[in-house]
Amino acid sequence: MKDFINLINTYNALLMVIFTFLSALATIIIAWLTYSNLKEFKETRIEENRAYIVFYIVPSSSKAFHNLVLKNFGKSAGKVLSLKIDPQLDYQKSCSLSGFDNPLFFESNKIYLAPNQFVTSVFDFRNYPDRIFNVIIEYESLGRTFKESYQIDYSFALNTFSASPTINDIPKGLQYINESIQELIDTLR
Repeated sequence: MKDFINLINTYNALLMVIFTFLSALATIIIAWLTYSNLKEFKETRIEENRAYIVFYIVPSSSKAFHNLVLKNFGKSAGKVLSLKIDPQLDYQKSCSLSGFDNPLFFESNKIYLAPNQFVTSVFDFRNYPDRIFNVIIEYESLGRTFKESYQIDYSFALNTFSASPTINDIPKGLQYINESIQELIDTLR
């Protein structure tokens, strides 16, 4: 035991340097882990609260005009910087809109969408030649720019079925017309 105490007294300075070095190394590792954790927490908060802006197509029950929707599903506002659809939707290829020359909403620049807000337009996909669309949307939220790309395969709409009510009398017919008008109003809101 006495030899051990003499050894500690002899190498006291060296042992203090080693323990100080190990303590400093542990402090650096803990600081780095804390920084990494805070950085990950910040990224998680941004991902959780940012805008999620999506373009999609909603088939209508009449199968004539379909809604083109640009909606913010996120918790923060977002500004659409660009929306590219390849191949482009063209009114001239459309069945009933061939003489229509108003631009679609996504040809506008800088669309600002609050959370749950959306912009919609109609398009006639009957006999439209293109069925698969590549979408690239770029938007800004919380001071950052986000770019999303995905594919919409519209051929599924050809395989959907809808039932039409059998109308036997005037009150049922009027009720059906009223419900159809209400559905149209709801989709245009």
